[in-house]
Amino acid sequence: MYRTFAVLFVLGASSSAYADPPAPPGPRPASVSPPTVMTHAKLSPEAREAEIARLRQLLFQRVTYPLRLRQLDSEIRIAEAEIRSLDRRVREHESISRPVTSHPFLIELESNKMRRLAAVERLDSLKRERLLLVQNYQIERRLRELEQQSP
Repeated sequence: MYRTFAVLFVLGASSSAYADPPAPPGPRPASVSPPTVMTHAKLSPEAREAEIARLRQLLFQRVTYPLRLRQLDSEIRIAEAEIRSLDRRVREHESISRPVTSHPFLIELESNKMRRLAAVERLDSLKRERLLLVQNYQIERRLRELEQQSP
């Protein structure tokens, strides 16, 4: 019974841990089927440019934007975990009650503090980059739509 419970618990935890991130803001495409690509027909230069713009827009909406968002989310989770680990190390080093005169010990403590500071700065930068990506999604999408519509 415990084994069944453990398996169900692990499956439930793993499915939520690897769930897809929320959909990007804005309207979702009507279908998720692969785009139709004209491979045989000879296109006029205008039709070719329109097709290129349409495919760029689809790639951005279905691949580029979601991929970058997932990468940023992953990097943010890693940076947060690194900060928690370094916080624990610094607390353990600082919790020693006796006067510390050991030079290697002080170097390790200072190294952990510096690595923590770098991780905090990296996390802040990643969060700002993610925010800008999400905030400017509509602008990027509209720009690509206009490129697709231009003659």
